[in-house]
Amino acid sequence: MGGVTCWGRNHQSQLGNVAGDSAAPMFVSLPSPAVAISVGELHSCAVGQDTQVYCWGSDANGQLGNS
Repeated sequence: MGGVTCWGRNHQSQLGNVAGDSAAPMFVSLPSPAVAISVGELHSCAVGQDTQVYCWGSDANGQLGNS
């Protein structure tokens, strides 16, 4: 297992949780340790050591790659 930490505004679950905004880092569990991360205003993505891309948050314009 791996993960990343995210903090800040969370209006679209871009912190990987539904708890709301957070000034403190929130752990986001991933199936593989992250080797790269990219964030947008309403979404976040990480590339795992397993070469898979994991994204969460808003998908209003296809940002998560699943629409």
